[in-house]
Amino acid sequence: MLTDISVSGNPALAVLAGIAFSFFAMTGFENTANVAEETVDPHRSFPRSLVGGMVVAGTVYVLVSMAAALTVPVDQLANSDAALLEVVKQGILPFSTDGMTTLFSVIALIAITNTTLVTIVTQPRILYGMAKEDVVPGVFATIHATRRSPWVGLLFSAAVVAGLLIAGTVLLEAGGGIDLVNRLALVTVVLLLAIYALVIVACLKLRGRDEDERTFRANTPLLIVGLVGNLAILGFSIYDDPSSLIWCAALIAVGVVLFLIEYAVGSRNRPPGAERGDPETAARTEV
Repeated sequence: MLTDISVSGNPALAVLAGIAFSFFAMTGFENTANVAEETVDPHRSFPRSLVGGMVVAGTVYVLVSMAAALTVPVDQLANSDAALLEVVKQGILPFSTDGMTTLFSVIALIAITNTTLVTIVTQPRILYGMAKEDVVPGVFATIHATRRSPWVGLLFSAAVVAGLLIAGTVLLEAGGGIDLVNRLALVTVVLLLAIYALVIVACLKLRGRDEDERTFRANTPLLIVGLVGNLAILGFSIYDDPSSLIWCAALIAVGVVLFLIEYAVGSRNRPPGAERGDPETAARTEV
């Protein structure tokens, strides 16, 4: 029943657990910021598309969850590896159960592929912006002569994704009892929550700087609520699985090593007297 909200433990922790679990499904919307400048009138269209897309997706998620809970017992859904397939197996749709199972598998493959493509499309643009600010090697700011896309960053991002897929396959074949999908999902949630909190703090701190009539200003009370919510979910996620910090630390350590390498190499290639982070220096060293 939808009205039955009884839980065995603390209701507040149960709510946080549900939010943390569903948070991963909402990741990806932030990637639209990386391609917003390629749209027409981004300062108006981007906020509307971002908020509108999240509202539509959130509504669909809630309706699907309600339909599943009304069709299959909640305990059975919680213990299933593919909850929506449990709904299909109830035979409430006028289609073959085997056919629907195959269809859901195809939909899942398309969804995963789409997520990978979004990552590969947006990450080169992040690298492009960082290269233009002299944060990463200038080669990542190289633009394809015909397609006008950051092709070096695109190849690098594709190589990183391929490397993660290979590493994941090796870990699964090696065994060890690691649920790689859930582990990666949790690490993604923890890192994103921390980054979102830092972005909100930066937004509040930098109010009034480099703003004009086209600058989008988020509602301050809404930002504060978002900051508190991010920290609450982040705290619960770490409390629920402290080992996630080890994985996060490992990823950050890889980033630090790459930064130190780039810093050392970049210092040698930087013109005399030029400071790191100078966009003009990045333009001169761009390949």
